[in-house]
Amino acid sequence: MRNIILAYILLLSNMVVKAEDDNINSVRVPRHDISVNCGTPGLCTWSHGCTFYLQYLYRVSKTLNIGVSLTYQSYNFDDAFKKQRVGNSFFILPTLRCFWFRKRSFSLYSRCALGARFTHMFANEKVRSPYPVKDKMEVACHICPIGMILGKDLYFKMEVLGIGFQGLADIGIGYQF
Repeated sequence: MRNIILAYILLLSNMVVKAEDDNINSVRVPRHDISVNCGTPGLCTWSHGCTFYLQYLYRVSKTLNIGVSLTYQSYNFDDAFKKQRVGNSFFILPTLRCFWFRKRSFSLYSRCALGARFTHMFANEKVRSPYPVKDKMEVACHICPIGMILGKDLYFKMEVLGIGFQGLADIGIGYQF
């Protein structure tokens, strides 16, 4: 597993160098980016539900953006007792986005985020549950190897193969200024 992660990092760094070498000076690259997104539950939740997040990013260089994602997630746990627990989570995730192909109306990128998750789980009122009510805080992360932006200032955004808490597949709209 460590070798796969190392290979992915080396591949990503090679793509970043190539993207910086391209003639991006002819493309106006906005400094600020804000988007509203929704997605499926991530692989780390083992549940059914939905994820919504607001993301702000600031362009540091031609290929690198940093910012924060504020996420809300609602879910039902499937277990042996048939959806005994439901819960809500709130996330604060500092985010790093790295472009590896960028043109004016089409971009490809990878994104990673690491932060905190605040969870409130409670028993479903329809069925008596052996699980107690829980409030907890834990570390949360999200890695998206493939993301796509279609559009100029107002854009459509799609991320696939997400690993983590923000969803396996996400869609959203955003604005760059």
